[in-house]
Amino acid sequence: FKPDQSSWRASPMLADFRGLPPAVLNACSLDPFRDQGRACAAKLAEAGCNVYFYESQGLPHAWLTNRLTMPSARQDMAHLLGAARTVLLGGEDIFVFLPPAARGND
Repeated sequence: FKPDQSSWRASPMLADFRGLPPAVLNACSLDPFRDQGRACAAKLAEAGCNVYFYESQGLPHAWLTNRLTMPSARQDMAHLLGAARTVLLGGEDIFVFLPPAARGND
């Protein structure tokens, strides 16, 4: 198997982003893929897509796996879910995020 390196399937940044649906993107300041996240958000915006980009400070790649143990991860998760509601659903309040403390799962 040898993928075609010039295909958008091998590198999504090669794709035409025009006409894509709204997107919420997150990168982390300690993530080795942070710059790619920034570039993807910029390319989406340049293509006229409705995009919300949020960079979590002080969090590593795969921070979602730590969302129950890191207060900053819980806060960022709540923020991103709110952004997703606004960007993707036009602000309708149909998803409620409850941090572990509110669910009694500390």
